[in-house]
Amino acid sequence: NAILTRGHPVAQGFVPLPTTGPFAGTQRLAVWADVEFGARRLRVVNLHASTMMVPAEQRRGQIRRLAAALAPFEGALLVGGDFNTVSGHEVRLLARELRRLDLREARYGDQDTGHPGWWRWAGLSAPLDHLFSRGVTAGSAGVADGAKASDHIPVWAVLGWE
Repeated sequence: NAILTRGHPVAQGFVPLPTTGPFAGTQRLAVWADVEFGARRLRVVNLHASTMMVPAEQRRGQIRRLAAALAPFEGALLVGGDFNTVSGHEVRLLARELRRLDLREARYGDQDTGHPGWWRWAGLSAPLDHLFSRGVTAGSAGVADGAKASDHIPVWAVLGWE
């Protein structure tokens, strides 16, 4: 997980998620940074949730843990990353959980963000990666179709203050 910014980071931390990886036993995390842009501050959160090798209920537990950790924070917030939502049902559950924090999803259509080769081979169809915000709005958003450095297609958004 990483957060890259042109702003000035003033605080940082992480939220340990309640499930480890199925193979190496690595701890799943959400990292965060409070970033100043002039007189404004934005908390940026990057998540890498477990893959479908972990039962769906455990993956949902990761999202609930993240939501509980973010609930006390009242400022502008951007939450994004690899949520590994492998079905439309999981996408809807994720959006419902984060709407409780007044977060809105940056929409880039319903395009899959899994690498086309293995994603279609597995017979799956849903965006794996998402961006949600509060206090900032996505003026435009999309996927970087030509990128081939990962098993995911990167998502992007141009944000403006509300």
